This record gives sequence, C-alpha cells and structure tokens, in this order.
Amino acid sequence: MHFVQANLLPLSAIALQALLVLMLSARRLNSRGKFPIFMADGTFALTGNVVAFLLRHTARPYFYAYWLLEFGCVMLGLCVVCEVFMRLLGQYATLHKLARLVFQWTVVALVLTGAVVWLVQPVSNQGVDTV
Repeated sequence: MHFVQANLLPLSAIALQALLVLMLSARRLNSRGKFPIFMADGTFALTGNVVAFLLRHTARPYFYAYWLLEFGCVMLGLCVVCEVFMRLLGQYATLHKLARLVFQWTVVALVLTGAVVWLVQPVSNQGVDTV
C-alpha cells in the first residue's frame, strides 16, 4: 500500500495532467489558439508536479519548490479567470475596463495580504532542518 500511495497515485495524476495538456494542444488552445494562458497554466501545473515528485525526498528543495510553484499556480489561475472574463466581456468596452480594474486591484490585494501574513507569522524555535 505504501508503494501505491508514494509512487503510483502521484504518477497517475501526472499522467492525467499530461493527457490534458496533450488534448489542449490537439484542440489548438495553445499560444496561437483561443486560451493561451489556460494552456500555460496546465503546462506549468504539469511541470510543477513533475518537479515536486522528483524532489519529494529532499526536504529543503521540496519546500522552496512547492511554495514557488504554488505562487505560480495561483497567479496563473487568476490570469486564467481574467482571460475568460476578457474574452466574455470583449464586446462591452465599459465592462471590459471595469473587469480589468477589478483584477488589477485583486492582484494588489493578494500580494499585500500575502506579505502581511508572511511578516506576522512567528519564527520557529526548532531550526530550519525541520521543514
């Protein structure tokens, strides 16, 4: 059972993500297609999961890779939502401008909230190797 949990389940998730990226490429949703940021998000998530799987036995590199990849996935996810809204609201100039303004302020609020949370968290007394 340990082999299945440690290797087979993550590898099957990676295989499904690879299949998704291949299907998106086949449907031409890549950079020349309709949703290039959505395609970039899927590719980034696939690459990140492969990197995380390869680094899963080394604590410190995995820790930093995990948080960098999470930051990238959250930012790309927000960009995907923005891409969909811009495509939907493209015909309506006023709503398009409003949506762009809302997304810009949302990014600012997310960055400020993340900075505040990072700054106010207590420092661990145990040392860095317990990550």
